[in-house]
Amino acid sequence: MFKKYLDKMMPTTSPPPETARLDDYIRKAWTKDPSVKPFNTEGSEPNALPPPTLRRDRKNRIIYYIGSFNPPHAGHAALLDHIYQHSRSPTSFNAVAVLVLAHGESWVRRKVRNDPEPLHLTFERRRRLLEDGLGAERRRWLWVLPRDVNAWWVFQTKLHDACARDGFALEFHELLGPDYVRADRPQCHGWHGVVTSNICRPADFDAGDAQALLPMTEFQPWEQERRQEQGQEATLTAADEDEDGDEVWTCRKQVQGQDYSIRYIRTKHPTLAPDTSSTKLRTIIAASPPDELADNLRGIAMNPELLCQVLRETAE
Repeated sequence: MFKKYLDKMMPTTSPPPETARLDDYIRKAWTKDPSVKPFNTEGSEPNALPPPTLRRDRKNRIIYYIGSFNPPHAGHAALLDHIYQHSRSPTSFNAVAVLVLAHGESWVRRKVRNDPEPLHLTFERRRRLLEDGLGAERRRWLWVLPRDVNAWWVFQTKLHDACARDGFALEFHELLGPDYVRADRPQCHGWHGVVTSNICRPADFDAGDAQALLPMTEFQPWEQERRQEQGQEATLTAADEDEDGDEVWTCRKQVQGQDYSIRYIRTKHPTLAPDTSSTKLRTIIAASPPDELADNLRGIAMNPELLCQVLRETAE
């Protein structure tokens, strides 16, 4: 009888949840404003991706992509798509979301200062072009930060710590083009590693034709990521990781006592010309008559019509 009385008086504690939404932690770390919606969660289509979700039983990885995006081009979108689709499986890399971070205006001005006709779009205009060009479906798993990259470093630590307090392990891996990940000097960007791909331009450590990847200086040998063959989650892995013969390779080393990785998504079917770049876009913009500009930007700009509108606003 006395035990029943104690049981009623003692508060019961429920076990902590095994999953949590990433956007809740972003709001804690970024702002207390509950109206901030980092990811597009509108709509209820049957095949719509769920909101980015943290899992307590594994590492949760965020891929972040820093760039000038002056202006953003189709190669940016292709690289983001390819990396995320080959990294999102919970049984392999478990990338829960991608964050896109644009440089501030002073950085952009310095970068184009030697151009014959320098074009430097404001941060807000570049962000507008990114959000519109990447579209609502991508923004289910992708967030374009509303401030420039200078706000990222403090926010990154706050987000990591907020998740860790509740038992969710978070890692940050920087997305880089292969021109920044060279065999002789593989730069150690990112907190936990980098990810890259040859989807838009070749990598100097990949000779192609099914040859072995060249070793990366100071890193252990490359290891190919193998798909798992059992269970429902493994089926997702098989669909995402090996479609069209794409391969996933990883090499590692220790940096300040922790595991640091380079993850390479190797495709046999690059989708864009290797010279697709913001520099090429700016060259086209400078050389095109106004009535031909939109047509000349097709296939290279994310949204040629919106870019033309933004350029008109810039000229006013």
